[in-house]
Amino acid sequence: GLEGKMTSTTAGPELREKLTSISEQLGEYPHAKVTPGEGKKKQSTRMLKIICPDCPNIARQSHTQFMEFGLICPPCERLMIIETADDV
Repeated sequence: GLEGKMTSTTAGPELREKLTSISEQLGEYPHAKVTPGEGKKKQSTRMLKIICPDCPNIARQSHTQFMEFGLICPPCERLMIIETADDV
């Protein structure tokens, strides 16, 4: 009873009628409204923005890897630093 492309199907008239009938038989949902994704915090990136203090070279690296190994700017051969709000 689905219609449309496989990537964005919608209920056709027959399926919509069947689902409406089932919904009427079941009655009201005995719980609070369910909203998908509500209350979930969006995960921010875990990669740090690493910049070269001498040139415009930018890289991204995990905090653990940066603290353990650091990162050398290939063109300058200088130790790169973590970008801070002051750098922006």
